Amino acid sequence: HDAVEQLEQNLAQYTLLYTADFNTKVIGAIWCSGQGENKTLEYIVVHPANRGRGVAERLVEEVCRMEEEKGVKVFEPGCGAIHRCLEHIGKI
Repeated sequence: HDAVEQLEQNLAQYTLLYTADFNTKVIGAIWCSGQGENKTLEYIVVHPANRGRGVAERLVEEVCRMEEEKGVKVFEPGCGAIHRCLEHIGKI
């Protein structure tokens, strides 16, 4: 119950959930939160069968591209994995 409540609160406050799909199945997801020119990327998950295939980095890269089209200039990582992805694609 607490997790559902937290999710509803976060989604209501400037948060988008982006997903990575393969063959109509969700294989990864990441939250993008914040407003204005700064966004935080957090809670990235990749299905165990798809780990080690670059899904996380590709997902972070695409989220950054889509958010930059909306005027976002700064991305903050919510964890070490996202920090590594952002660093690798030149966003940090």
